[in-house]
Amino acid sequence: MPASTYPEQSKIHPVWIACRDELLHYLANVRHVSDHTVAGYRRDITQYARWCTAFGIEHPQEVTLSVLRAWIGQLSRDGLSRASISRKRSAIRAFHKRLVETGVMDHDPSQRLGTPKVHRDHPDTLRRDQVAALIAQAKAHGDKDSPFIQARDTAILEVLYSTGLRVSELCALTCTQVLERPNVLRVMGKGRKERQVLLGEPAQQAIRTYLTHRSAQNISANHDLLFISPKGTPLDRSAIYRVVDKRAKQAGLANVSPHTLRHSFATHLLEGGADLRSVQELLGHDVLATTQIYTHLTTDHIRDVHASAHPRR
Repeated sequence: MPASTYPEQSKIHPVWIACRDELLHYLANVRHVSDHTVAGYRRDITQYARWCTAFGIEHPQEVTLSVLRAWIGQLSRDGLSRASISRKRSAIRAFHKRLVETGVMDHDPSQRLGTPKVHRDHPDTLRRDQVAALIAQAKAHGDKDSPFIQARDTAILEVLYSTGLRVSELCALTCTQVLERPNVLRVMGKGRKERQVLLGEPAQQAIRTYLTHRSAQNISANHDLLFISPKGTPLDRSAIYRVVDKRAKQAGLANVSPHTLRHSFATHLLEGGADLRSVQELLGHDVLATTQIYTHLTTDHIRDVHASAHPRR
């Protein structure tokens, strides 16, 4: 039976539920991973537990390497991408590792499961002139946009491109943060790891303009979060995505997300001569290998420059 066909209400043996919830509690309260990551683990482990229960495996202790391989094989037959299968595999490995740590299992069958190489596409980026056009579009007067909305959206775009922040980090910014040290922000990244990011003058000016319009609106907000709606409610991830998508389409750009600006931030820094370690620090990557994907883009840039400028090309 394909793993993807199990309805959400299918029964899962209570032991599986208890083990899953213990891991999720550990990830959220000890490892301090993001809510987004916890939700992903919940989905993947629930699907895995439902599949095992359906085949009469009522306790994780009964799982063998053959069972795990059968599960991965089923995912492949269901048509999942290699990236999705790799993500689910990582969740299951974390699940079984935790069961051994807590004494629920005396061995970890996932240790021998292996980790396949996943092809990583180059991240989408914008050219410098496209970033400028995107931000200019937010500044442009629109009949449907109030000065507050224009200023807010401009500040969102400027901050994303100036800092390379993740969407969750942008949503968590406070007015206190930007007023205390306008050019340097301390942000809490993945795993509750704090780092410093730098704000360029255009981003600082955009924030000042936005705060002026926000004050003029007399918006009542019972929180200190920086980016809000006209009603005073905080902007969540979905709202930030909508802002970026709206302004990108107005600028004639397709498939632009907040992460596109993060990718562009990193790529343009490297093209400008920044070293890889500094970019790693600014992005908040745990390992350098994650940052190295951007070197492929800058190599392409250097190749284009050479092809257009070298006299013996």
